Amino acid sequence: MGEAVSIHLSGHGETEMADTAICKAVGEELMQLYPRHRWAVQADTFAGVVNVRLLYSGASGMSNYGYQLHMNTLMSGENTARRAVMRAGGELLERYGLARSGATEESAMLARGHGLIRDGALK
Repeated sequence: MGEAVSIHLSGHGETEMADTAICKAVGEELMQLYPRHRWAVQADTFAGVVNVRLLYSGASGMSNYGYQLHMNTLMSGENTARRAVMRAGGELLERYGLARSGATEESAMLARGHGLIRDGALK
């Protein structure tokens, strides 16, 4: 997965392992679908949700943008889960004015133009 996925856990004790596993699975899927972007994934088994965000240093006005996935959707089968993660990542990228694809030099230029990055976040 590399440094491009940040995992935030809400669970403690009995749910910590489950939360970690779901975060890693969603993060790995995001990195396969939309490589080289910085993703944050947070899971809360008790609430039954996984939250996905993009991490960009210059996106202060957009830092609250996120996408919430319900764990029951992610557990409904591989194709359903993949489509849900694809939708989450793609919609977040579009909110930031970026293409639904992996980060490229072109998307880095767009992100810089939108004031989203200052630190090489798409490298």
